[in-house]
Amino acid sequence: MIINFSKISKRYIGSLIIIPIIISLILGNFCLKAVTFIITILSLIEFSNAFTKKNLRINKCLLIFFVIIYYILGIKYIDILIILFLPILLCFLLDDKRSIIDISLDFIAIFYIVIPFSFIFILDEINIYLVWIIFLSAWTIDTMAYMVGKNFGKHKLIEKISPNKTVEGFIAGVVSCIVVIVTYGVVFMDRLNISMLNLVLLSLTIGIIGQIGDLVASSIKRFADIKDFSNLIPGHGGILDRFDSILFISIVVFIYSQIFM
Repeated sequence: MIINFSKISKRYIGSLIIIPIIISLILGNFCLKAVTFIITILSLIEFSNAFTKKNLRINKCLLIFFVIIYYILGIKYIDILIILFLPILLCFLLDDKRSIIDISLDFIAIFYIVIPFSFIFILDEINIYLVWIIFLSAWTIDTMAYMVGKNFGKHKLIEKISPNKTVEGFIAGVVSCIVVIVTYGVVFMDRLNISMLNLVLLSLTIGIIGQIGDLVASSIKRFADIKDFSNLIPGHGGILDRFDSILFISIVVFIYSQIFM
């Protein structure tokens, strides 16, 4: 068997992106918000560039302006955000040079990227240990689903969307997520204040929804006729290629926090 060391080294170099994320998780507060802001902006740029082959245009400047205002004001000033959002909405709608699909993609970008990523720093204000659940579960799911799927996968999950994903990998992602998050929850039970039943149900939901997020990203790439969202991370693709499951997991954890905490 021939080992492609250059490809392996690229993946290891690309994995270094995890370092600033871990540091921001440890420090929390402004540091986490700053890292999340950068990731959001880069993701918006990737998402916008993804549709160039389809001759679809996303208003990057207006979206980035919205993100800046959103991150400065935060969720606490939601009433001001709504007022500011109205003229931004008009700017989207009154641009007669763009099609309805272009405008729709602007709003998809907000609800698919901006809001889910913002839940990360919002959850930090509620309980930083919930933010750790997002990243631990995403890393666990991605790693185990890939390893088991590659080595033991025999049954395709949804071949038309993602030909490399398997049923075995999907199950491994769910099971490993439950094991890791329940273990994490037991260790930090006093900090999380989550019952064992809720912890199992939360990790089960994350294990499923996180991988659905991966499939949604694959669907977008198939529609846009691209392999990766970018080549920003060596051996891994783009930011959205690495954070596709996190977008959906953050929604699950945020909803949980609003219902049960």
